[in-house]
Amino acid sequence: MPAAGGALAAAVLLPLLLSLPVWAAGASPLAAESRCAAEAQHYLARRPRVEEAERRILRLLAAKRYPDAAREMRSAVASLHSPWAAYALAQLYSAGLGVVRSPRRAVHWYRWAAERGNTLAARQLANDYLHGTGTVRSAARAASWFRVGVAPEELAGSTAALGAKYAAGAFMPRNPAMAQYYQGKSVRILRRLIRQPNGPAEFALGSAYADGRGVDRNRSRALNHLCRALALGVGAAAVRIGQIGGHGDR
Repeated sequence: MPAAGGALAAAVLLPLLLSLPVWAAGASPLAAESRCAAEAQHYLARRPRVEEAERRILRLLAAKRYPDAAREMRSAVASLHSPWAAYALAQLYSAGLGVVRSPRRAVHWYRWAAERGNTLAARQLANDYLHGTGTVRSAARAASWFRVGVAPEELAGSTAALGAKYAAGAFMPRNPAMAQYYQGKSVRILRRLIRQPNGPAEFALGSAYADGRGVDRNRSRALNHLCRALALGVGAAAVRIGQIGGHGDR
């Protein structure tokens, strides 16, 4: 099981808007930005309750009280919409700890968590579709979930990191041209990834626009992508929205 800090789940925010751009439904940019800021504040206000629930779950797992942990996980899913709790519950079903082992139920909860922003669940769901574990084997669905769970961090992220090393002269001579090339390549990868709903890619692209990495700094576009990421369950987007919401270039 992952540590609570890095895997704390995001609350489900306006699920009907998951497939819509943040400026959709005819809202003006200012009205949409205000709505986005409110969603971010709502997430941040709920986060302490989610964190406490997940700490309780981790304590129960550490004590090997698996049936009690499973009950807490179901409660956290039902009342707090915690993707991490759903991911943890899927692991219990996969291993048969505290529940009757069921690969099919594991896939159900992996999918529930992955659809709400948990990248660990997306990676496991991709493997389950690839090998036909608990579900019908599907290379297309496996590839789709790998793009969500793996590609933003390991493909686009590693490319951006290489650009940052060239920019800083870390481990290699400083080379602004190569830095620009790799940072731009990372952005191109992210733009391909967001052709399907992809919260981690939306978050990374929004951060690139906020910081001016591989693209010109653009506050409006940064908020657009970060708000989509938040709606797709990436809780870290709420913090970034708060950081750039009141100032910066449009």
